[in-house]
Amino acid sequence: MKKNYVLQPLESLLHAIANDPQLERTEDQTAHLIQTISEEKGKVYGYLKTKIFNLTHEDRTRLMVQKYHHALILLINQAFNLQKDIQKPHISSTEILEYLLITLEEIQQFLELSYPAFLDPEKRVGLPEMVLLKKEIEEKLPLLPDILIAGKNNENAINIVLLAFHAFIDRVDNQEAITIKEYDYHKLFLNDLITRGSEPMILQDCPTLHELLFFWNFNSEDSLKYFRTGLEELAKAKETHTDKLEFMRLQFKRLLHIPVMNKQIYDKNFPSMKSYFTGWLKNEIDYLEQKKDGVDTLVDGFSGSRSGEKPIKVMVDLSADQIGLILRAADESRIIVSRSLSLVYKSIVPHLSTPRKDDPSWENMRSRSYNPERREVVLAVDALEKLIGIIKHY
Repeated sequence: MKKNYVLQPLESLLHAIANDPQLERTEDQTAHLIQTISEEKGKVYGYLKTKIFNLTHEDRTRLMVQKYHHALILLINQAFNLQKDIQKPHISSTEILEYLLITLEEIQQFLELSYPAFLDPEKRVGLPEMVLLKKEIEEKLPLLPDILIAGKNNENAINIVLLAFHAFIDRVDNQEAITIKEYDYHKLFLNDLITRGSEPMILQDCPTLHELLFFWNFNSEDSLKYFRTGLEELAKAKETHTDKLEFMRLQFKRLLHIPVMNKQIYDKNFPSMKSYFTGWLKNEIDYLEQKKDGVDTLVDGFSGSRSGEKPIKVMVDLSADQIGLILRAADESRIIVSRSLSLVYKSIVPHLSTPRKDDPSWENMRSRSYNPERREVVLAVDALEKLIGIIKHY
């Protein structure tokens, strides 16, 4: 990108100020540099418009827009930090730096408004915008507890949301890379919580966060744990097996009625809220139904546990958690076809052993597959990729 790098004059000026912020300039020299910055901005606009217009391939256009957007973000961050950190700069340096930062942000906005379809939502947001959003969050966040309390939300649910916004503020303070998608998510999510946090959407007897967190796909680890633990505790409180089954069926129906915001997710490293709990509830219902009906086999004729004979074991050089993840994925992808996920585990796991366990529990394996440690996920993927590599050479 150095060849024909149209931002080079602005970058050079920024470096000159950084190297000697106390340099004295006359008013005429300062005015001339500010005029030069303005002229360079016009050149950048003209160059980008012409260059992008002449590109015939969409992929090349996208690559160019994203490269210049990334370069602008880096320059904006450098100018912002320089403006904040330099000690006792000459007044001319302060004026030039202020105008330069404004100019860089205007070029950034030009790209974002002119070519939004070519911008990657995973690209970074500049520090000035992040600082403004941080201030907005800090001003609005104190309003949130009272609003959410009015929406019949408990302290645990409210704290999950507040802690997430405080974590976001810490990321801004630490100048961590924050994407356009993350920026938009936190801004819009907070505004929606303030607007609708006290009134239910669909389920009138439901705490508002129980709908809004699903609507916004707020799939943080704490959020997933909160809902899963809550459902498990409510199910345990039911007196009979039939009551537990009916409770889970009711929650499944209620979940289907909650709308979901399109293309929004808090953490792309975790499953979406609705898909996770739809699958979790379905498997809980299947498990309870099989337990109720007394079904013990995956297919008719299986008799390993009835005969009293110890099943033949196959050693698998993976942990129980890794095996559990692979079996769950095989069921959900329909590579293994069964009436329920529980039957997959119940029929297969008794025939497996691991380096650490001769008799791994199929129930534990099934349960932990819904709350895996990130390390176990990575190792399971590595094992499958190893298999793929071997199969490709057959």
